[in-house]
Amino acid sequence: MKKIKLFFLKLIAAFVLLSLLLYACHSPFSNQVETLSDSSLVEINPEILIKKLPKAVNETSGLMVYDGLIWTINDSGGKNVVYGLNPVNGEVEREVQIKNAKNRDWEAMATDGEYVYIADVGNNHGTRVDLGIYKVPVSSFDSVFSEVDAEKIHFAWPEQKYFFKSTHNNPWDCEAMLAFEDSLVLFTKDWVGGITRMYVLSKEPGNQMARYHSSFDAGVLVTGADMSPDYKTLVMSAYFAYDPYLLIFYDFKGKDFFNGSYLKIEYPVCHDAQTEGICFMGNDSILVSAERSTTLDQRIYLFSLQKILTPRQ
Repeated sequence: MKKIKLFFLKLIAAFVLLSLLLYACHSPFSNQVETLSDSSLVEINPEILIKKLPKAVNETSGLMVYDGLIWTINDSGGKNVVYGLNPVNGEVEREVQIKNAKNRDWEAMATDGEYVYIADVGNNHGTRVDLGIYKVPVSSFDSVFSEVDAEKIHFAWPEQKYFFKSTHNNPWDCEAMLAFEDSLVLFTKDWVGGITRMYVLSKEPGNQMARYHSSFDAGVLVTGADMSPDYKTLVMSAYFAYDPYLLIFYDFKGKDFFNGSYLKIEYPVCHDAQTEGICFMGNDSILVSAERSTTLDQRIYLFSLQKILTPRQ
């Protein structure tokens, strides 16, 4: 009996390996990775806006700014709550509970001024078949405490055919989303090759298939995204090998974010900061949140876009 079990285990392992190899050889994304006209790597040290966030948000993931507060969520296993933080001391001033939601792995949030979108899209194992985005009216965030039922957008990745468990070794994770024009835009966190793929969804609730748009060889793990209020700059948070990065895209047209100019910012002085959430506060200030790590407290960093771009334009 043991020999039979061993044989079948080896057979399953061989099948999984063959499937992954076939995927790599026949990937639908081959030759679709964008090369930008202007790219460079620079080192910049950010300011620390809030040195230590409350314990309630020690796994801060998505970020957005609304009504003078910085809003954040926790990722996998956190409460189904969005927290409004004081931008000076980081204390929790408001809470919004999404009553009909479960926080399986909330990783991103965005607003279009009318609604707030919360992305339950974390997929470290590559096995999820219940990816979704919660949609709630922005007016729900006006009270000190409120409970609200959300509409839900269910979706899937069109190219994913296999759902074998492959922890931190699959291309189907996702932690970055923004609301842009009439769409929601998702950027994958590819554990295999560091290439982030951009997909587009409708904002309408219901079942959808994400629409592939383009890819970019980031070389790092993308964990968040936001668009400046003037629609001129896209920023992404990322990390790799315990070092955090900031990706900046500008001089693009429409949704062709990867066809303009690009900068990759590294800040090794913040080594071990697992940067997760990112958002603009105005057109110049960029906020980046980091969850608690082995050596650093949960916190929020601050970058000035003008200081980064002016010497290079």
